[in-house]
Amino acid sequence: SGGVRAGEGMPEQRLTGKKLPNPKGKRRTLTVRHTTGHRIIAFVEIVSPAPGVLVCSPHSKVAEPGFVDAQLPTLNKLLEQLLASQDISAPVVWMYTPMALPLLQGLDPAAVVYDCMDELSAFLNAPRELLQREQELLKCADVVFTGGPSLYRSKQALHPSDPMFPRLGA
Repeated sequence: SGGVRAGEGMPEQRLTGKKLPNPKGKRRTLTVRHTTGHRIIAFVEIVSPAPGVLVCSPHSKVAEPGFVDAQLPTLNKLLEQLLASQDISAPVVWMYTPMALPLLQGLDPAAVVYDCMDELSAFLNAPRELLQREQELLKCADVVFTGGPSLYRSKQALHPSDPMFPRLGA
């Protein structure tokens, strides 16, 4: 459905489909959705809901889903291949979870947006690395959106110098 796959380099895993269009002179925005595991091959499914916006859904062979440390080498390789195949450099990276923070290292982002909709550390079985990664993400984010006024207040002290915006009506 308008998706493109980038894989690990074997013929059946190579990029299929065409390069997605990018408006001239416009920076691309990249977001990486939750990772799924237990696949036979590793690939990235890409959807472009608007010109210049890529939503990536990685799938890997690693059994544990999410942005766990075991997934990171595969995810970094998949994203490197994606950036090369789509001629993307210095994207604006839109992040929904601090657990994906290690992926920023290979992306060389022009800007980082953190869309913090919930207090993820309060969720049952939240990863122990979550709070540390969130503190690091809040330090490097250029813009932070929060899921409402109370979440805004709780994150504001951790992100004092750059713009933060509570979502109204949340």
